[in-house]
Parts: sequence; structure tokens; C-alpha cells
Amino acid sequence: MEALRTRLKAFVASRLGPSALPPAIAIDLEVSRDAVTDSFLEEVRRLEPFGQGNPAPVLCLRGAIVKEISLMGPDRNHLKLVLEISGRNVKAVGWGMSGLKDAAGPGGTLDLAFELEFESRGKSQSPRFNLLDLCPAGPEELDLGWVGAARGNKT
Repeated sequence: MEALRTRLKAFVASRLGPSALPPAIAIDLEVSRDAVTDSFLEEVRRLEPFGQGNPAPVLCLRGAIVKEISLMGPDRNHLKLVLEISGRNVKAVGWGMSGLKDAAGPGGTLDLAFELEFESRGKSQSPRFNLLDLCPAGPEELDLGWVGAARGNKT
């Protein structure tokens, strides 16, 4: 599979030029749906604050169940999802990703690349996935490669 991917990328780059291929997103950790627990979220929170010199980890989660999907913003160009992860609802936002709205509808599943953020609401904090890319869920053994179709700004 890797040989096919390499050959296909080389073919596309030879026909369209290297700039036609978006940079890959470097995944720091793939997590399963069952691993997204309160203790996991707390471990990620302990790594904060994120910023220059301490970038947020880029996570991959396969098979996230879509409960709700909508567009937001004045131009409706941002994707807003509610996902079911480990029996809880988790919000996800894809800035500038409205073109991926039809990747999966309610009840469908998605594979995600994201950074974890925490929204403060009063005294509580809720996890939110800041989406970097997404695609319809594929087989677990498939190497996604994360070609960065949505944002293309990670290397």
C-alpha cells in the first residue's frame, strides 16, 4: 500500500507539479474512541499552555460518530459537528471547512485529525476538537497518510 501511495504521489507531482500536493499533517498520536476518557483529557490538559515552543499535539481518531453537523459563521464557511465519543458528546469545529459538510451525515462516521482544546463555560471546561482534516471513516488497517486536503497547513 505504501509503495502505491508513493508512486501515485510521484505521478501526480510529475503531472501537476509538487505544489499541487498539499503538505501532509504530522500526527503525534492516534487515539481510539474508547481512549478519549476524562483521564486522557486531563493528561492532554497538563501539557498546556500550547503556543510557540509548545505546539498542541495533533491527534487522530478513527470512526467518530456524527450526531449533528451544521455550518456556522456569517458566511457559513465553518463546519460545526457534535460527535459521540466514548458515550459523551464532543463539539468539533473545522474553520474554513464548509466544503467537507457532506463527508458524513448524522449517524455516519469520520476519521479525524485534530488538536484538542478546552472551552470554558462558567466553572466548567468542555473538550472541543479543532479539526485539521477529516474524511469518511475507512478500515482501521488503512494508513490515512493525512494529505491535508482541508487545511494543508501542517507538515
